[in-house]
Amino acid sequence: MGKMEAALDAHFWDQEIASPASLDGQVKALPGDPMPLRLVESSKLPRPQQLLFLHRFANLPVLPSYVADGGGVALERVLACVQGWNWWAAITGQFRVQKYISVRKHNKSENIQPSAGSEQSNPFKYLFNQSLYALGFCSRIWFGRRTSLVASSEHSGNDKGWRARAVVHHKLQHHDVCMEASWHERYVQTQGSSWDVPLSISLDLGSLRSTSGLRYRLGIHHNCETPQEHGSIDNAEIPWVASPGLCAKAAISFEKHIVLWKNQIKEEMWEKPKKPYNLCFSRPHVIMSGIIGKIFSSQFLISLFVFHNSLVK
Repeated sequence: MGKMEAALDAHFWDQEIASPASLDGQVKALPGDPMPLRLVESSKLPRPQQLLFLHRFANLPVLPSYVADGGGVALERVLACVQGWNWWAAITGQFRVQKYISVRKHNKSENIQPSAGSEQSNPFKYLFNQSLYALGFCSRIWFGRRTSLVASSEHSGNDKGWRARAVVHHKLQHHDVCMEASWHERYVQTQGSSWDVPLSISLDLGSLRSTSGLRYRLGIHHNCETPQEHGSIDNAEIPWVASPGLCAKAAISFEKHIVLWKNQIKEEMWEKPKKPYNLCFSRPHVIMSGIIGKIFSSQFLISLFVFHNSLVK
């Protein structure tokens, strides 16, 4: 049943994929692409919290990662972390070791006999290269039990500007509301290319997850500017889902579970000193399940909006 839910969620703009290309540890997939594998799905745990856990409990001062567009192997560490009773904030730094070695080798090959005191003879001079570093900020604030704000920003020496994102989650009695605004958000495709969307705004409303019954989700997304290609494919065609304009989508699914037979738990099991690890799995049962879903998209409205913008310009 989880595969059907993942397939429906893959048509929206908040499908996250675990990737070292961002200091947050995750990038987003373009809607309409096949759903990501379980191994690359985002864990929903912020990257700074993962690093702090390894720093404190595994005694790892730095954590290695591989950044393809950053030159190779890099080292990451939480530089600072502060917290309060309803908020926390962290600053993460990254140093690209493999790129530092490559820059040194490249400069040595150009100047075989460096003079004393020159930049090539001093290895510490290369540390001032901004492309070797990346800096990120992440924070979360809770406004009561139902509302939270997640803000993150990062800057890499290879990029021209900052990338930032702000997400507001609000829980209703039977629904979840999510509002998101991002600047230069990076989206990836299954072909291997990635796109930087300068400015995007989205609003989602979804019913709470349940084991059985009706589930639906509504979403509105707006791209304000033309995305820029960031992948390895040259002159790649801009996907229509990333084009400037307004997009509205709706997903609906119905799931039903029918219990054919379930063994009753004996009272003696609760009185035993050594109980099973999972009482649900230790209880034999036979269940028949089924799920059906459908996606609705406003592709025609998007084409009209993009066409209108082209006429105005």
